[in-house]
Amino acid sequence: MGQCAMNNLNIIVLYGGEGGEREVSLRSGEAVHRVIQESWNRTNLVDMTGLRLPETVRGENTIVFPVLHGGFGEDGRLQELLDKKGVVYAGSCARASRNCINKATTKDLAQAAGLKIVPGFLYNPLDDVDLDYELGKIGDDIVVKPAEGGSSVGLQFIKGKGKIKEHLENLPYEDWIVEKRIQGREMSVGILKGKGMGIVEIKPKDGAYDFEHKYSSGMTDYIYPAQLTEKQSQAITTAAETIFRACNCRDFARADFILRENHKRWEVLLLEVNTLPGMTENSLLPMSAQCAGRNFPGLVSDMLAPAIERFQHKWA
Repeated sequence: MGQCAMNNLNIIVLYGGEGGEREVSLRSGEAVHRVIQESWNRTNLVDMTGLRLPETVRGENTIVFPVLHGGFGEDGRLQELLDKKGVVYAGSCARASRNCINKATTKDLAQAAGLKIVPGFLYNPLDDVDLDYELGKIGDDIVVKPAEGGSSVGLQFIKGKGKIKEHLENLPYEDWIVEKRIQGREMSVGILKGKGMGIVEIKPKDGAYDFEHKYSSGMTDYIYPAQLTEKQSQAITTAAETIFRACNCRDFARADFILRENHKRWEVLLLEVNTLPGMTENSLLPMSAQCAGRNFPGLVSDMLAPAIERFQHKWA
């Protein structure tokens, strides 16, 4: 069935979904689909509007390229559905997706792998937490973000003990990550097949890289490749490859870090790992790929290639 399966292979780009990252996913999916269309006749762009796989997704003739950001797309539920139906897909498996969508889990795996993380704590307003004690360890200039999610949705920068306590006590009843706000240089690294690509420095024009700065034109500068010493570049790249392995990622991902410098001393602190990063031509992963000599079509092709290999092996 090998050649027959390849001849009938349909590549489906799943995008859209529901929630705060839908618009980002729509733009990413359209960009990816345009590229795949140029080299593959049988391809479809499908809006994932519910929590069930579309009927067109069949294990015997389909590869799925998921471009769903946050929630259902990145928390492992989509990947579990695809696995149960025997569908080959690009990107990380369900286990790795769960590891990375939950920032607390990612931090635990990072520490176990010997990486440094930003000081902070997991918080839920329903829990009995001694805020005075926890905040005493990280100070009164903090970052608050959902424990699960991406695209900087829900990210808040808060300063002042009174404001912080009021904000935390009035958060929705779900898990949040509360971290010390680190003054440093924010770096992003694309990872392809376990190897780090170029390093992108993110420079928001007023120092706060939130949702607005990420997706509003002209509010953030991106320097790629980042201007770093050879040792700094190697340390960031090694950290990206290490967390990719520690989280059991597959095919591709993006890792974000803070480079904290103090006079002649510096250290690399992990922020998060994204298993389904933004894929517009102006997103961080394509910028990272450009540093490594890959244009956008080349990047999409390289991201899809391992899934095609798995499909060929399945029907060999």
